[in-house]
Amino acid sequence: MYYLDESIESLKNCCIKYLTLVDKEDNYISSALTHIEEGTLSDSGVLNLRSYFERLNNNLDKYANKLCRKMRLNYDKCLQCSDEKIVKCISIVFTYLSKNSNIMLTTFIDERLNLQQLQEAMRNYLLTGDNSWLSITRLQLADFVQTYKRPFKLW
Repeated sequence: MYYLDESIESLKNCCIKYLTLVDKEDNYISSALTHIEEGTLSDSGVLNLRSYFERLNNNLDKYANKLCRKMRLNYDKCLQCSDEKIVKCISIVFTYLSKNSNIMLTTFIDERLNLQQLQEAMRNYLLTGDNSWLSITRLQLADFVQTYKRPFKLW
């Protein structure tokens, strides 16, 4: 969700995105953004801020991994399963997001799966039996599962 490279501009963009999507009144991020804009953010401040966003990214990856596990599919099964199973997986995505209500997580998942498109595909299939949208959805879910369904090692 927060794409960091070595530039301070990247860090500034992460701060702006966080303040826009998550918490407009977060004092830590607001203060960091002010220091970035004024050119007064110290080297240790840069490291701390990078570490903060990396932890956020790791947490979002873990949520995505849990969602993939709930769908009980791997990449190949996702491409070959029935339309009913794909619709069930779409339902699992929305149920998971409603139980783990978090704007960051919802935005993270939406950027990867296009939630509106998932909803349309499910609605079309359930109301009309039209499965034409499910083929695109099937590929999106397969890519998502391939990217995020991996074991996390506890050290």
